[in-house]
Amino acid sequence: MPRAQVNQAIIYIFAAIMIIIILGFGYKSLAGARESLDIVQLVKLQDDLSRNIKTMSSEFGSFRKFSYAAPQGVTTVCFAEDPSEVSGFPLDCAEPCGVASVPIGPYIELEPDKNIFFFSTALLKSMKIDKLSTGCCQRKCFDAVGGRFILVLEGIGDRTKIKNAQE
Repeated sequence: MPRAQVNQAIIYIFAAIMIIIILGFGYKSLAGARESLDIVQLVKLQDDLSRNIKTMSSEFGSFRKFSYAAPQGVTTVCFAEDPSEVSGFPLDCAEPCGVASVPIGPYIELEPDKNIFFFSTALLKSMKIDKLSTGCCQRKCFDAVGGRFILVLEGIGDRTKIKNAQE
């Protein structure tokens, strides 16, 4: 094999290695950007929920329907309330509590200071928002439908009651 052909082969091998390295770093960067986008979407959902719950708490007797984009991977959002704070009388408790598609009980016990839980197949994130009421239920869970959570918030003076859009 002539010397020029050997040099060309080395250049082709070096170029192939460089292309593989560039593609590998590019893929890693894109995967990291996607993960960052998911985190930003979850933080936006938290901020929107917090803002709307605090705003509605002072609007006594008013109802407002809100639609929230479900971040990638979040399939269920659950709201929990301390059993000592669950409001309503037995006659006033005709509202459906909903059936959780995830077992939320153990998570509430692990994080009793939190009242909102975001799930996929496991707990992704939990947070605490003051002025939140689940009404007669100790917990209410809502599944994402079409990539969105649809909730009705009712202002009850000092708190905001979470209701299902179908109630």
